Amino acid sequence: SPPPFLLYYHRMSLENRHFFLYFQGITPRDPKMKHFLPLFSILILLGCTPSSKNKNVFKLHLFVEPQQLDPAKGRSSSANYFFHNILRGLYTYSNKEGLTPENGQCQWKSKLQLHCTLSKEFQWSDGSPVIAEDYARAFTHLVTPATAAPRASLLINVKNAESILSGKKAPEELGLNITSRYSFDVLFDRPDPEFIYKLTSTALLPKHSNNPKSKKQYKHFHSNGPYKIKSWKNGQWIVLTKNEFYPRGNPLRPDVQLFIIDSDLTAFRLYERGQLNFLRRALPRFVQKLKGRKDFYQIPQARFDYIGFGAPLKDNLYLRKALALSVDYQASIKVLEALGPLGCPSIPAAWMDKQPCYPFDIRQAKKALAKVSPALLKQKMIYAFSMLGGPVLKKQAEFLQNQWKKNLGLNIELRMVEQKMYLKNLRAEPFSIFRKGIGLDRPSCTAALETFKSGNPNNYIMWKNSKYEDRVWQTSLVEDSSQKKKSCRKAIEVLMNEYRIIPMGEMHFTILARPQFSGWKLNQLNQLDLSQLQLSQP
Repeated sequence: SPPPFLLYYHRMSLENRHFFLYFQGITPRDPKMKHFLPLFSILILLGCTPSSKNKNVFKLHLFVEPQQLDPAKGRSSSANYFFHNILRGLYTYSNKEGLTPENGQCQWKSKLQLHCTLSKEFQWSDGSPVIAEDYARAFTHLVTPATAAPRASLLINVKNAESILSGKKAPEELGLNITSRYSFDVLFDRPDPEFIYKLTSTALLPKHSNNPKSKKQYKHFHSNGPYKIKSWKNGQWIVLTKNEFYPRGNPLRPDVQLFIIDSDLTAFRLYERGQLNFLRRALPRFVQKLKGRKDFYQIPQARFDYIGFGAPLKDNLYLRKALALSVDYQASIKVLEALGPLGCPSIPAAWMDKQPCYPFDIRQAKKALAKVSPALLKQKMIYAFSMLGGPVLKKQAEFLQNQWKKNLGLNIELRMVEQKMYLKNLRAEPFSIFRKGIGLDRPSCTAALETFKSGNPNNYIMWKNSKYEDRVWQTSLVEDSSQKKKSCRKAIEVLMNEYRIIPMGEMHFTILARPQFSGWKLNQLNQLDLSQLQLSQP
């Protein structure tokens, strides 16, 4: 039966409900609301927040609330959106301009020495200058084992980083030398020609000496980006306001309000009702109806999403082959409203000399399946995916489930799992079949290929192949553009020829953004830049 407070809630007028929920302190994530309160309850809550009634505030949502104020610990797209607008590093990346200097510039002195000079115009939100020591502090923090940073591998080629991460050397021995107040050198154990691109990552943003980690102390957090934190209601919203000390961007950029909403459908409905100005991800089933609207955008993304195989499939080549060749990949384009078919790498086609894609080959699929033991086929197979992906991943899973049933006669159970539990299971013992999304830290093929190197935390297929690792290394060193594309494709073929993964095809995000605001930029690394944000139509 419903809780007693709902009996009173049911009898109230809409106006009284508005105040009742607000003063009860009930949030959309409260267990009491999970099954009983309809969508308009969330709308009411949004109406109670301090900025939501102000039409001059840019309102969007995060799927996951940042749990701490440490960019080294964040990896989700939500963390990316948040930290990229309150902190800025040496470089940013634009789809049009490419790599762009922000807080300074770096030049190679040799293959093992990078010299970086900071812009003296950058300051923290307390008025103090951003100096070389702030970068040394951030880099050292990233490789400190106690930090447990998910992207510590960004610095793996820096001198002594590998030994520091394994506990053999102290973090202070990292190969970073401060040469002046506004310059430093990065020293390397081995060449890392793409390192400057890595400097666009939020994991390598400078670290103020007094910045707190706890979000409860957000008022004491110092920013050097276009925004600073104005207010934070735990579990509900974060308000950002202009950082007056940021030297670039639109000087009249409006406040930004980030609502914590983990449902694609709820976010879409709120956008359509005018409660949000920016929708990060429209559901595929709405795309055809949305096309042609002035607020409709489709932005390609550089990712390496894939279907992986856990026990017992990871040790059975023929079953993996049967699953990979039994899917009508061309049909997936229409069903999933995709840029390209499943079965092809998710990275941009321009990064390869040609795309290596799986064919739809029923004859070869059934031939491979015939070599799989009946005992193995009788075992229960589960296709698992994260709940965080919402209806988009569910639709993908249902498409593949139907293909494998129709073309191979296999009954595969679908299972949507809460994100934290999902990642925990992947690290322990992956499901029979699982989907993993991989966002890239830099716009390069090597960034994608490194996913499946031995020791990489995202190598959930637990693959170790010396030929593949040699290919990845060679791809990172090649400077000629055409040869790099060829090397990229050959490395991916090593992975696909063993049917280790089913790549999920080129991807894009369908964005809705009200013309009332302009100046926002979303790049292919899924970094949202609001520095040039402006109110176009008051």
